[in-house]
Amino acid sequence: MTRRKRAPSYARTSVERRPSFLPVIATNSAPRILGADTALWRRLVVIPFDATVAKEDEHLGERLRTEESAAVMRWMVDGYNAYATDGLGTPPAACLAAAERMRADLSLIDQWLADRTERDAAATEPVADLADSWHEWCATNRVPERERISTPALGKQLTARGYTVEFGGTRDRRHRVRTGLRLVEHDAAGALRAVR
Repeated sequence: MTRRKRAPSYARTSVERRPSFLPVIATNSAPRILGADTALWRRLVVIPFDATVAKEDEHLGERLRTEESAAVMRWMVDGYNAYATDGLGTPPAACLAAAERMRADLSLIDQWLADRTERDAAATEPVADLADSWHEWCATNRVPERERISTPALGKQLTARGYTVEFGGTRDRRHRVRTGLRLVEHDAAGALRAVR
């Protein structure tokens, strides 16, 4: 049973319609999504198909129709009844984990954060230093210009991830800082160390 949704209209009244489709993207590798924001990740459900079938069963279709049809029908009815009473609920842990992996792979911001920063609730970093690190990381990793975001857009992305802006520095030299993260770099052995 699909609930009706109210949508804004260009006229003065809103339009109420029943959703009639569910977009699905089936791929072997994750697509590149520019501008992936919190709204996307709130709506996106990633269903991993990690199982590998060793040998294809040539008689599977016939066996499902003859021997297993009652069990398949019972499984479908039970699934619908659970959906009708409880709705979709939260996705399974495997789907949530796959979405987090996909987010890290898709988002250049998340890749930069993983490569050049570490979370630390007590840390602050000057906004200008974070922007310089972002632009330098993009150049080092040969990120195409069209996929690079501006410094203000970087700030919005960091705010959306919970890194807030405060004022730091001395009374004479005040500057904006982001809280909750610290810039790091890799040493010759590959270990992370704080920039300052």
